Amino acid sequence: MLKYKNKTIRQRSVVFSVLPVLFVLFACSKAPERSPLTFAAEHGDLSRVQQLVNAGVNVSAKDDKGLDALSYAIINERPEVVEYLLKHGANANTENGSGITALVIAATVGDFAIIRTLHQHGAEINRATRDGVTPLMAAAASDNSQTAALLLSYGADPCMRDKNRLTARQIADQWRGIEETSRVISRNKKLESLNCPGADR
Repeated sequence: MLKYKNKTIRQRSVVFSVLPVLFVLFACSKAPERSPLTFAAEHGDLSRVQQLVNAGVNVSAKDDKGLDALSYAIINERPEVVEYLLKHGANANTENGSGITALVIAATVGDFAIIRTLHQHGAEINRATRDGVTPLMAAAASDNSQTAALLLSYGADPCMRDKNRLTARQIADQWRGIEETSRVISRNKKLESLNCPGADR
């Protein structure tokens, strides 16, 4: 019985580790107002984004949630807008007040094109939130195996731990179940490094 209780506690701790990332994605869909640039980025209106940037609008300006136009483009999976903004001064390592970075958001969403573009523009692959959540952990918690494999190929560290001392593999175990996670890893050899040496499961 104690083992079951401990497992339940650990599952809750995993939820609270990744909750800030998921909350940002949910909250953004309900925000009442957008600046002209963030509104255009959110809706993938590249021509409007170009017009505003050419007019001198600050591409790094953030709203009261700590999110800029790049973040909204990522949340809404607008790869062309993401690439344009990055080429015109947007910070690939932008983050909100909780330290949720552009790459953590992209890993949660699971958009390959956006992750590649962020990586090409210098996004730090192992940069974590204030709760210690890395892009790799966000991918694991969001059930994005292919995204996790891509991040590992870019040098994501599978042995990093969040504030609850959990690795990306341990987070995946809690969300998928140990057996299912093992099956996923066995089907994709690029995920084998998720089995971090010395990490107890």
